[in-house]
Amino acid sequence: MRTTSWDWSGERTDLHDVLSVLWAAQLRVSEIASMQIASMLNAFSGIDSEIYARILIFSQPGLFDKPMSVRERFALLGEASISAHKLIEAVFDVDSRGSTELSTDNREWSPNSEWIEPVRRSLRLKKDLDYEFGSRAPLRWNVFTSLRRGVSVADIGRDAMARLRERFSSFQPAIADGVRSRVFRTDLLVNAVPFESIRKAERMFRILQDEAASAICIPTDSHSIFLGRFSIVTIANEGGQAAFGKERILVESRRKKEAAVFLPDARCVWSDDIDDGRFEELVSALLEEERGVHWVRQVGATREPDDGRDLMVEWFLPPTVDRVLRVQENEPLTERHEILVQIKVRERGVGRHDLAGIRDTVEHYGCSGLLVVAFPRVTTTLFNHLHELRKRGAWRVDWWGQAELELRLRRLPDIAARFADLVRLER
Repeated sequence: MRTTSWDWSGERTDLHDVLSVLWAAQLRVSEIASMQIASMLNAFSGIDSEIYARILIFSQPGLFDKPMSVRERFALLGEASISAHKLIEAVFDVDSRGSTELSTDNREWSPNSEWIEPVRRSLRLKKDLDYEFGSRAPLRWNVFTSLRRGVSVADIGRDAMARLRERFSSFQPAIADGVRSRVFRTDLLVNAVPFESIRKAERMFRILQDEAASAICIPTDSHSIFLGRFSIVTIANEGGQAAFGKERILVESRRKKEAAVFLPDARCVWSDDIDDGRFEELVSALLEEERGVHWVRQVGATREPDDGRDLMVEWFLPPTVDRVLRVQENEPLTERHEILVQIKVRERGVGRHDLAGIRDTVEHYGCSGLLVVAFPRVTTTLFNHLHELRKRGAWRVDWWGQAELELRLRRLPDIAARFADLVRLER
């Protein structure tokens, strides 16, 4: 995104800043992509805050990533570009190429720069070269840009902002507050906005005497864009899929701690009719939360003759006690194992006859371990058989019954909520 001196006069950092931000916001709202905004500096001026051009990178494509031909992809990009031009023209009531003649039509407008000094002090900027300020009569805006602090503030006026918010009114993401960030999800894209960015934007709104409480946030992979009643505040921060994933991990950890406090004695009430397929999905979800599990895959048929359901788990586990005694310096503290998981649901309990040929099955898949998930429990004959296999030490052997499943469900109430058709937690 770059303008030229043929269309716009003077130093053009304000144009490159605001127009690229609005283009990125328009792409995010339309779910075409969540962009990363990169700044190209003016190498001739040597000023770190002067933006020569902006590059918009498709770091998280949405609709742009759907299967389509090259021709269709270029057509979509062309439509998005045209939409950005129309957005600028509609919001600012001006030709998107600019016009030197238009400046004479705005003689009644004068720049308001009283808030520049408070913003500079708030960002602890000591030198004028650490920021750029631009007032542009055709667009009736005042723009403060500091690449050093990753903050931009643009006063565009109430009328223009009303038109902009109307254009973006379709943006209705699912929003939740995490541990360190506010997370956003739409059909195709996810983002995270750090609370520190939100607080920084609120400080800018207070300086401008704008209404921070009613601000709309449009996140991208590299910037959080806040729309007030007459001003735009843009904060640079990591906000793409990686940031969303980090926040998800923090939230899950918090939920486990909260469950340990609030749900230690919660009672699990199981459905009278346990669907085999849903029960396997529940076990798979619980396994994915186990420490050291890398992946979980289904390897068995949906319904085998003996109602067996098989999963394969890649699991990094600590060495056995005997292995620890012989561990060498600099060797890893975990060992990779492929664990076969056999899941059985029986009305009164799972017996040894329900796992006939289990050793052949483990050897067939070349696994180094076996986990039996038996609902509601293993019978005495199966317990003795599995205990004997464990003592032999050829494989890692373990088994979960109803008690082990409920222990994990209390610790992970969000998973219990997902499988309310099978089990629910009652305090």
